[in-house]
Amino acid sequence: MAGKGPDAYLDLLKSGQYSDFIIHCQGYEFKLHRAVVCVASPMLNKACSGSFKEAKEGRIDLSEDDPAILARVILYLYTNDYDVADLPAFFEGMIRNTGSQTAQTDSSDGSANRITYSPELLRVIALVYKSADMLGIERLKVDASARFLALAKTVCNMAKFAEPLKVMFDSTRENDLHLRVPVLTLCLEKYAAIAKHQSIVEVIMQYEPTVWSIKKSLLKSAKSEKTIAEETLWKVRAQVFFDCKSCGFPCGGRGTPNFTVDDSLNIDFV
Repeated sequence: MAGKGPDAYLDLLKSGQYSDFIIHCQGYEFKLHRAVVCVASPMLNKACSGSFKEAKEGRIDLSEDDPAILARVILYLYTNDYDVADLPAFFEGMIRNTGSQTAQTDSSDGSANRITYSPELLRVIALVYKSADMLGIERLKVDASARFLALAKTVCNMAKFAEPLKVMFDSTRENDLHLRVPVLTLCLEKYAAIAKHQSIVEVIMQYEPTVWSIKKSLLKSAKSEKTIAEETLWKVRAQVFFDCKSCGFPCGGRGTPNFTVDDSLNIDFV
């Protein structure tokens, strides 16, 4: 491709020049370049290969997605970055050209109305993660998880955390390790504060009742807080790992536990 770096790719995205693949989403057509998107997305790479209908027609329909979220994901593919609070400029141009308002589901009509409400920012990040997971974009999943956790730490002790927490659970699989388990771990560590908000507890009990009940039960014992946290976190990991025959813990088969309470939010899952 002509040019170098993210700016050159962004120019191609804005102009649609040399586009050889189209993503259709709720009335919008994203004119993309296989050399850019297929390298990062195994799902799109597969769709563009072989005898698939999408490969022959040079387009795919992703209308089940939110176009405002998909626009952020596409921007990330071209620039390695996206703004959670604002719609991508290239997508705002598409909205103006079509005269449509349907894609502005995040209530961000330009920089004047950028999202500032933390729960809404968390919702956007969770949906970006969901799209990245569907498309198989691992580096974006890691990025979105880091953003969600950083913001969640500042609001998880407030009732308003319930809504984006529900979106997060709805957006992840039960065995998701990049976002679901770390967020659940955060909730367990902040148990005392979260337990004061019934709305948050109800969300957790809807999706992870066993783990939350274990934490509650352990608190009734005479064990130290650190021991309680460790035992609860082992229970969380047990949901996604088989117990090791050597040490009896879900350690990934190494024979010894491989994380502590202090690094529980940065677990190196194996």
